[in-house]
Amino acid sequence: MTNKDKIIAAFLVSAGIFSATQAMQYVHTLSVKDKGTLVSVAKISSGNVLLCDGIVFTTEGGKPKRA
Repeated sequence: MTNKDKIIAAFLVSAGIFSATQAMQYVHTLSVKDKGTLVSVAKISSGNVLLCDGIVFTTEGGKPKRA
């Protein structure tokens, strides 16, 4: 595993996207271009990246509720 792979895996784990094992497996499937892009995002983010913000639907009438 290269340093670039470790940076990407650590970023994905710290963002709560994957567990460490899942992140390492995912990183192995990425192309060189994708790895470069993710490293760039990880380096400039400084922990200030909002990954997602969506609507969660409740079971109470199916009305949307902010997550």
